[in-house]
Amino acid sequence: MPYPNPFEREEVALTYHRWYERPPGSILAGLEKKALFHLLSPVEKGSLLEVGCGTGYFTAWLAELGFDAVGLDRSAPMLKAARERYPKIPFLLASGKSLPFLSRSFAVVAFITSLEFIGYPGIALREASRVAKKAILLGVMNRLSPYLLYRRLRNLSMFAQAEASPCSQARFYTIGELKGLLRSCLDRPFRAVWTTAILSPRFGYAPSRFYGGGFIAMRVDLSERDIQ
Repeated sequence: MPYPNPFEREEVALTYHRWYERPPGSILAGLEKKALFHLLSPVEKGSLLEVGCGTGYFTAWLAELGFDAVGLDRSAPMLKAARERYPKIPFLLASGKSLPFLSRSFAVVAFITSLEFIGYPGIALREASRVAKKAILLGVMNRLSPYLLYRRLRNLSMFAQAEASPCSQARFYTIGELKGLLRSCLDRPFRAVWTTAILSPRFGYAPSRFYGGGFIAMRVDLSERDIQ
């Protein structure tokens, strides 16, 4: 029987975090962090909400950088794993499409390899712009990436043998598509700044301006005023 949400499976939650603990996952995650850090370095440290935090890997990293980080996910098994690994970080069970927070509650709202799995990304981004004071941080797999294409063709995903593969349900984006999605759904003026990470265990590099870099990091600076 297929699983509507594969992240509800405890074995997927365990496999998901193991990906970050050894090569090639640990190497690729390090490149993704470099791209994200490049965009975060000028951002004043403050409250940060990560939507779709999964097992808390990036939430914990953001907390190490000095952000007052909170993780949110709609998968109970993922949050169970996150709370066990990072007991000092708050993790909440909720949907990114209806955030249980007042407007302007967090300085930054982040989606790191989670926007790809949200059925209605425009709704989630609009909610993020409501809750964020200053910026939205995106970390998204690039649809134009040669490395991503290679992995998909060779069926080398860490979920390749799963009955309901999360990656098979993902929607990947280009930089232009992300900007278009933002323009279509945000009700606040914004400025988008991006960089990429070239994902390769041997020849990876970040930050990069290569349009086909496997991982897109984008900081969306939000205006204080809404569009009239």
